Amino acid sequence: MKKWIRENIWTLIAVIIITFIFLLAIPGLIQYLMVGWFGETTGGTNDGWLGFWGGYLGSLIGVPISVIIALFTIRAERRQLVEANHLKYFENISECATQFQIEIQTTTRYTIAKPVSIELLELYDCRVQKILTTSRDKFFTQYNVNRAKLPIEQRDKNKNIIEKLVLQADELIKEFESFHKNINLDIALVSGDQDERSVRLLNEHYDDLVQFKNSLNKMTHTLSKISDLAVHEMDF
Repeated sequence: MKKWIRENIWTLIAVIIITFIFLLAIPGLIQYLMVGWFGETTGGTNDGWLGFWGGYLGSLIGVPISVIIALFTIRAERRQLVEANHLKYFENISECATQFQIEIQTTTRYTIAKPVSIELLELYDCRVQKILTTSRDKFFTQYNVNRAKLPIEQRDKNKNIIEKLVLQADELIKEFESFHKNINLDIALVSGDQDERSVRLLNEHYDDLVQFKNSLNKMTHTLSKISDLAVHEMDF
């Protein structure tokens, strides 16, 4: 209640001032018109004035109270609408984090084992590249759009987690650039018969694939935290 009074202090002052103006001015004006401009009147009987003051004072008390209640209701409804929008933005953040997490998990679900196949190398090469470009940009665009619509005090609650995700993605990009160049060269050198030399050459990328899988799992863990924190905000 105190917060509402502070937020509406000038409205309350205006209502009080207007109330006093009407309280003092209108009866005096009516009396003046009755005995001044319309001098032939008697100015009203006691019963008449008693009835007038009863209705008049009732209106003066009832109208300001009705105005205050109406203002309070409008502000409360507006606040509920804003809070509902905030919940929607947190929900959008949770949803885009979950979608990015699921996309990464569709890659990490593949078992990495020796001998390493050309198909597995090409699969990781294609999917990791998409994760680190299109999917990454889509997630951060959606996150920043919804974050910008939140109140200032709520925008940076996930700042540390987001910075951690950015760092993880940047480190993976550096690892992937070298991997991408090397496997294209090695796949071109591998013969169709998959001889011993070809198998050995492909197996040299086993550790790279394991490292990628571990890095991607770290990203999914971070994305899960982002989603959970957004859901936690929705609960309050």
